[in-house]
Amino acid sequence: MKTLKIDPEKVQTLIENKTAQRWELIEKGAGIFVRNLPLEWSETEIEAKFKQIGAIQDIQIKYDNKGNSWGLAIILYDNNMKAKTAISLFDNKAFGDKKLRVYKAEIQ
Repeated sequence: MKTLKIDPEKVQTLIENKTAQRWELIEKGAGIFVRNLPLEWSETEIEAKFKQIGAIQDIQIKYDNKGNSWGLAIILYDNNMKAKTAISLFDNKAFGDKKLRVYKAEIQ
């Protein structure tokens, strides 16, 4: 069996850098919070819908402890104009029997 040696300090640095990048994008207004997503949509399906606006920098979907979607996601674009366009395009848009709700992601 092959093993991979991982330097815990390097892993921690990578995690911290990724988290800092996420916060920075949210502070710039480039993040959106989406709720009421169809529960059967996969990350790939959600990304396919929202990348119509532009490249997605990060996507996080909320799951319960059994791996079922809560219908919530945070999507990060590279700038606030793409986030504003996504809100305009998708807020209150019906997909099947669900209407998406899309808001600007903010740090509280």
